[in-house]
Amino acid sequence: MLFRSAGFRDRGDTLWADAITESSLATARIPIKAEFPPYSAFASNEDDYPKQLSEQKAALRAKVEQWITTQKTPRTTILDAMLLAQKVLLGEKARAASRRILVIFSDMLEDDGQYRFDSMNLSPAVIQQILQREKAAGRVADLRGVTVYVAGATADRKLERRKIQQVEAFWRAYFLAAGTELKDERYGASLLNFELHESGL
Repeated sequence: MLFRSAGFRDRGDTLWADAITESSLATARIPIKAEFPPYSAFASNEDDYPKQLSEQKAALRAKVEQWITTQKTPRTTILDAMLLAQKVLLGEKARAASRRILVIFSDMLEDDGQYRFDSMNLSPAVIQQILQREKAAGRVADLRGVTVYVAGATADRKLERRKIQQVEAFWRAYFLAAGTELKDERYGASLLNFELHESGL
C-alpha cells in the first residue's frame, strides 16, 4: 500500500509504503519513506537535477521490491489499513500537499475474522449493513481529497464473476462513505490508467 503526497516540481514529493497485514493498525511501521526534494533554481543544477531524481527513484524501487518479497500474512485487514491511510494522508505534511494519492496493492478480499469477503454474499443490503456497522464503530476512514487506485483486485481466478463484482461494489460504496470516489478505471487486477505524468512514480 503506497501513500503519496504529491506536489509539483517546485514543491517536491513524499512517498510512504506499508503492508496490509492480519492486524494492519497494530503492525503499522511505515518501513518505506522517501522524500523527493523540489527543484530550486538557487540550490539545484538544471542539468543534474533530473539525473539525481532518476537515481533516487531507481534506488527506491529496488528497496520496495526487496521489501515486498518479505511480506507474508495469513489474513488481510484492509479496513484497518484504510484507517492507517487516514493517519498518513491527513497528517500535517500530507495536508499541505497539492495532491494526495493512495495506491492499494491487494486482492481486496477482507479477511479480518469478522468479515470474509471470499465466502460472503455481498448483496447491496449486506454492503449497507456492513458500512452502517463500521461507521458506528468509527472504522470508516476519512479520505476526503485523496485519489485512490487499486491494483490486484480479486486476482484469484477461482472467484466467479458475481463475487468479483460484489467485492468491487463494496469498495466503491466504502470509498464513497470515506469521502472519495473509486472510479472504474482506477480499480482492477492490474494498475489501470495510472496517471504517470502526474504521479512521477
